[in-house]
Amino acid sequence: MTLDIRGSLKNTKISADGYVVLEELISNSIDAFLIRQHLDPTKRSLEISIKVEITVSGLFGDGADISIACTDNGCGFGDDQTDAFLTKDTSYKDDLSIAGIGKCKGAGRIQYFHHFERVGIRSTYRSGEVFHTRTLPFAAGRKKIDLSDFKVTDGRADEIGTTIQLEGLKQAPRTRLYKSEPLGEVFSAKNMRRNMLVAFLQRLVGLKTQLGEFVIKFETRYPKDRVERSSLSAADLPQVTAVKPAEVEERDPQSGRPLGKKKRFTLSHYRLDAEMYDLPRNAISFCARSSPVLDITRRYLRTVAEQNRPIEGFHHIVLVEGELLDRRVNEQRDGFDDIPEEIPVADLFTDGTVSFAGIFDQIDPIIEEMVTPSGWSKDDVIKDVTDKFGVLPAMLTDTDTRVVYGDSAKTVAERVLKKYQERIIADTAEIFDLRAEIESAEPHTSEFRHKIHELSWKYTSSLKTFDMANLSQLVVRRAAIVEILGLACKRGLAMQAIPDGQRRKDEQIIHSIFFPMKRDSHDTSDHDIWLLSEEYQYYDYIASDKPLAQIEWKEGEKLFDAGIDAEMAATLRRRTQEYGAKRPDIAIFGKEGSAIIIEFKAPGVSMDEHVGDLSRYAHLLAAKSNGRLKKFYGYLIGDTLDPLGMLGWKKFASGRSYFQTSDLQDPESGRILGELYAETLFYDDVVDRASKRIGVYRDRLQIDFSKK
Repeated sequence: MTLDIRGSLKNTKISADGYVVLEELISNSIDAFLIRQHLDPTKRSLEISIKVEITVSGLFGDGADISIACTDNGCGFGDDQTDAFLTKDTSYKDDLSIAGIGKCKGAGRIQYFHHFERVGIRSTYRSGEVFHTRTLPFAAGRKKIDLSDFKVTDGRADEIGTTIQLEGLKQAPRTRLYKSEPLGEVFSAKNMRRNMLVAFLQRLVGLKTQLGEFVIKFETRYPKDRVERSSLSAADLPQVTAVKPAEVEERDPQSGRPLGKKKRFTLSHYRLDAEMYDLPRNAISFCARSSPVLDITRRYLRTVAEQNRPIEGFHHIVLVEGELLDRRVNEQRDGFDDIPEEIPVADLFTDGTVSFAGIFDQIDPIIEEMVTPSGWSKDDVIKDVTDKFGVLPAMLTDTDTRVVYGDSAKTVAERVLKKYQERIIADTAEIFDLRAEIESAEPHTSEFRHKIHELSWKYTSSLKTFDMANLSQLVVRRAAIVEILGLACKRGLAMQAIPDGQRRKDEQIIHSIFFPMKRDSHDTSDHDIWLLSEEYQYYDYIASDKPLAQIEWKEGEKLFDAGIDAEMAATLRRRTQEYGAKRPDIAIFGKEGSAIIIEFKAPGVSMDEHVGDLSRYAHLLAAKSNGRLKKFYGYLIGDTLDPLGMLGWKKFASGRSYFQTSDLQDPESGRILGELYAETLFYDDVVDRASKRIGVYRDRLQIDFSKK
């Protein structure tokens, strides 16, 4: 057997874990002890000693190096263990029926060679009734190790165990892993103990009965004979606080069909009193074989302060385990192979592969219950999502969208709407496919009827998705418009903060919120005339502060005809000479002969002084429309009104506004030109009415999702 060091270094990446060498040394020592207990079940406890020596070099002592020695009382390097050490992709441990032993890929020891120039081994083992000591001397720059490199001598029973010595830290790990913190700090006895407690907590708790009253000793020797010691023993292990299961079934984003069997995961939560456990940080990790591999703490604790400090007096460790993670852990044990972030839309994984997105969907609410900083409320986020984006809790349920710590209303709304968008695209594609199949089917066959039923069901089921997505967008937009209108009416917009003496434009601003000035419905379809009444959205033509002569009744035909009855026109011109150049702020016309007149008054301008404007505009439009317009609805909108100026008007039963219905009669000829229904409205009333209509849409979004 030969270990090709250079080939192994080329084919196995260096781990991103700065403590990977320590973890591999301790993990192998635990395995060696379990093997010894299996072969010789004498009562004994695991003993591991980690000794680190920090040396300095250079004229001013500014260069630092370390050596690490790990000594255990395991089974030692017997023939089987030596063969496994010299075999890259070994299955040695896989074949051992020993509870708690780690599965082996044979790549862990390659990290020794990634990190250090020299590796030495001294191990005593039992062979039958005799004992041997096997030694691998230090040698720098080895390209390979084979069986002949080991020296075998006689050994003693009290020496059974192994010491692995690592010396000469290489430049690559020094630059990548230890650049920001001194080696003496990283490998202090205190820090090694703290980090190894987190790394081995789950495994040590699970193996507590097999390992006995174990002790792992840490010693760091510094220049000038300074020594720091610490230890981790069985008495230091906490009880697990909670163990929760999670099952993940990935679904195809297009069809929603399951891709495979459910994968089971287990979440173990340790809640450690910060006064008893001096831990470096909180830790939430995906594990493989009971050891943390991929840290996901920042997903749940977003700030560095939250990650590093106790939460309400406790450190939290949450470990996520599962058979899938055991199988997919990569060789360097700092991530997982072949677990995608999401299942790609175009791919179907027939073996039931799950994605991290699918896993997070299931474990997020569990971890949220275990570890949540104070001052954060899921209910507050959900309320913001509803108020700001029109995304209701029912939509979160329909799309299986979780709200977790760190989420904002924006990120939640984006996830919900993205899922609806994907669902709409998938539904549309299926509908087109079904239609294509129907076109090629034979009407006299049962298959034809089956496809017709399937198509109708697919159309019906997709309506809810379209409804939820589009209606939520409508609610969001309208809620924003109502809020802006409310601010404008109270002069609360930033653009309304103008210096004294400058001309105010409050009326124009409010006008433009309803409908852009100097435009008509031929120019733009983007307006908010619904603020006044929903039905006005669907009238044939809307003009905003446009000359009446430009208004068209239909393509190529003007609404107002200059060649109307000469006598009536002359009479009106005499009476309305003062108003001839005027035009309504907004005029809305219907082909059935109705017109809506809207007049805005700036804040502070009393509406009662302008009630005659609606009648004058109605007379003018009626006379010049060549009999096309007969029914008029007028709205005078402002924020000030003197009731004494409203003689002849009726007050609404509720509210401060007034209304009036009157004939439009030519005072000279007595001829009836049409009828006018007029209202005075306060801006607050408009805002209130619009808000109530939005409430109707919100109620419409409350769909019963149990009926699939």
